[in-house]
Amino acid sequence: MVFALVSIALGAPPPTGFTSSMERVALERTSSRVEVTVDPLVKTIVLTGAKISGRLESGLCPTQHKRRDGLSLHCTTRRLWAAIGSDDKGLYLDLRALRGVTWQWDAAGVPLQRWPFDGLGIPQSCPGTIDVVKAECALGEGRFDEAAVLFTSALQTPDVHFARLRLGDLALRRGDPEAALSWYAKSASTGPVSRLARMRECDLTGNCLDERPATLDGLHPALAMEGRIHQIRQDLVADRVLLAMQQLSAEVEAGSALCTAAHLFCQKAVQAAFLTQNDETASIALSVFATAGLADGPAGIEIARAAAGAAERAGAPAFAAAVLASLSGRVAMDELDVHLQRVVRLYLAARDPIRAQFVVEYAEQKLAAATLKSREWKQLRRIVEPKATTPKPPAPPSITARLPALADGVAVSRELARAAQARSAAAQPPSSGETP
Repeated sequence: MVFALVSIALGAPPPTGFTSSMERVALERTSSRVEVTVDPLVKTIVLTGAKISGRLESGLCPTQHKRRDGLSLHCTTRRLWAAIGSDDKGLYLDLRALRGVTWQWDAAGVPLQRWPFDGLGIPQSCPGTIDVVKAECALGEGRFDEAAVLFTSALQTPDVHFARLRLGDLALRRGDPEAALSWYAKSASTGPVSRLARMRECDLTGNCLDERPATLDGLHPALAMEGRIHQIRQDLVADRVLLAMQQLSAEVEAGSALCTAAHLFCQKAVQAAFLTQNDETASIALSVFATAGLADGPAGIEIARAAAGAAERAGAPAFAAAVLASLSGRVAMDELDVHLQRVVRLYLAARDPIRAQFVVEYAEQKLAAATLKSREWKQLRRIVEPKATTPKPPAPPSITARLPALADGVAVSRELARAAQARSAAAQPPSSGETP
């Protein structure tokens, strides 16, 4: 039998100069296909097709949880890199903490996108007549090999510094941080290209992550937006999560397209905030989640569940229930039973028996009769069963709506504000003359 070994990680192992610590964890194969995915912003590695051999002994990722398709490792850093390898002793997981920010664009949800030419001072548009424009157009269309050839040709033109920066970006995409750093170092010392190159150098080396990023004033809006993505990501990696959420919230409130251009990045950023267990940070993240439509997309269900958990911990069960209810049409059938039970309980916790009743009715339509005979469902149905004197509202809310209706949105926003105020008041010391 030929076994397939697949590592979905960050390319070739990072050079030693980019690594602050490393570990190797022995694995045992459980499937013909072994995969690892790294989620650096939420400090998680997901391993499928293999399990830890013996006892997990790791300072970088000390905790593991079983999943239906494998296991997840929960780590202590966002400067995270991992890959599958093998030697004469067998299969292993290579774990590393980086000195800087994880450089793989897609791993952090940050897409490599074409910039507007007016922001670069280039008076052309696609497909272009000069090499640097043709190259940038090819990059925007995902033709990266062609873009590299054209940017190399552009090194002999007045656009040399922009070409160097983009050759660095393409080197990062290949997983070659040393080449990328070399290209960034050769970029101009002034101008917009230089400011973006310095941010990328900071990402790779980590030398400036403890400093506040430089101002982005004067940059073209599209370039400034990419700069803010770098700043927010650097704040997250440096554990300045509250500051990162404040920046992201300001972008969303200002109507920025940041969470449209980097949707997955915004999802992972708010998920990182939910995991901090900090009330103020989670409250801002919940506001960003609700405003920016982050329940959409491939990671939407995972992020929405994290948002619901954060809302419940913050004392806003109605918000949590509304978020989970909006997922009901997208949840896998084998998970729907437990999912709907949780929605009912959250609505009951929010003292909203009417919506809880509608969820029970939805469950009666979707779940098997045998499932509804469980002790849990019998108990919930007794609680929400309408009394004879209780009139039923004429127009029930849609359980499968993608997001709460506007009125619900206003209500849950008020609930979040009340919950935050109550928790803040509870944390304050009593004034003089009061007993604790």
